[in-house]
Amino acid sequence: MQVQVREIKYESEEYKKALLLRSKILREPLGMTLDAQELIGEEKAIHVGAFMSDKIVGYLHLSPQNSAVLRVRQVAVDTPFQGRGVGKKIVAFAENLAHLQGYKEIILNARELAISFYLSMGYERFDEVFVQIGLLHQKMRKTI
Repeated sequence: MQVQVREIKYESEEYKKALLLRSKILREPLGMTLDAQELIGEEKAIHVGAFMSDKIVGYLHLSPQNSAVLRVRQVAVDTPFQGRGVGKKIVAFAENLAHLQGYKEIILNARELAISFYLSMGYERFDEVFVQIGLLHQKMRKTI
């Protein structure tokens, strides 16, 4: 499986494909849609996509919190590619990109099902478990 991970431009065709993937993987299973309110501020984010040929198979974005900290959001891997290392490639690429841009820490809110994935990538839990969009989440962080 030859997956290429790269930064994608906000509002590009690749970004539009990423929105469809995010909706399919993260919203539709919960009976939700991806609405315009959720996209506010995305022009300031760093967008990362994983591709097989021209098909997007994974995505995440990094939102600056301050000059040292980025927040990982909207991690989505297309169903046929889950459990095949795509998520790890995207996260590793994003961490390296963040480090090269001078950031020191990445934080995120992991869905309960993804906590073990992030632990395997060197993230640590902090703060209490909480409910967001009807699902249990854990705050996690990693120094990069």
